[in-house]
Amino acid sequence: MEVYIVIFMIFISFVTLVGLIGNVIVIIVYAFDKNLKSSTNHLFINLSATDILIVLTCFPVALMDLINYGEWRLGEFICHMDYFMESLLTSVSSLTLISISLERLYVTVFPLHVQIVKKKRTIFGILLSVWIISAVSSTPYLSYSTFRSETFNGTKISYCFYSRSFGAKIYSSSCTSLLVFAPSLTDQKQYSEITAHDQVLHLEIHSIQGMN
Repeated sequence: MEVYIVIFMIFISFVTLVGLIGNVIVIIVYAFDKNLKSSTNHLFINLSATDILIVLTCFPVALMDLINYGEWRLGEFICHMDYFMESLLTSVSSLTLISISLERLYVTVFPLHVQIVKKKRTIFGILLSVWIISAVSSTPYLSYSTFRSETFNGTKISYCFYSRSFGAKIYSSSCTSLLVFAPSLTDQKQYSEITAHDQVLHLEIHSIQGMN
């Protein structure tokens, strides 16, 4: 086995172990501490659960694919599901981060209406929307993933790869761009709105003090 494969195996194993232990601890602490039952923490728990699913589903498949030098040994169904799950879980993580930023922004800008986002129904609706949107946007990956088997010298070898069609490339590039840049843009929007809100508050305070 080549050195780079061994290094990658050690790295993936380490990340998997740390990811599992860290996120499981977060969920356990959240489950037993009533003081942590806030709307923001509900979203963070969804993020932790998604991270656990990533290290349990995506990492092992990537590692096995590398060990087998690109030969696919997990069958056609897993081939299609692998790309779908990668897109699904990445989308859920990205949309959850966006939801956290928007929730914090709403609480800051509209403090008198904070109870709206604290309701369990509201949080459940947000989480359900995140998973539904992610699942729908990831569905095309089921057809864009390609499974192919060929026979060389009497030996059957299978491969799993992403479609090289123009539509598949455009869709993948668009989704990747949104997932990468959307959270950053949301954070920037949050900070700019909070800054503007603070400036308005300072002006109101100064005007009140001037009147007195």
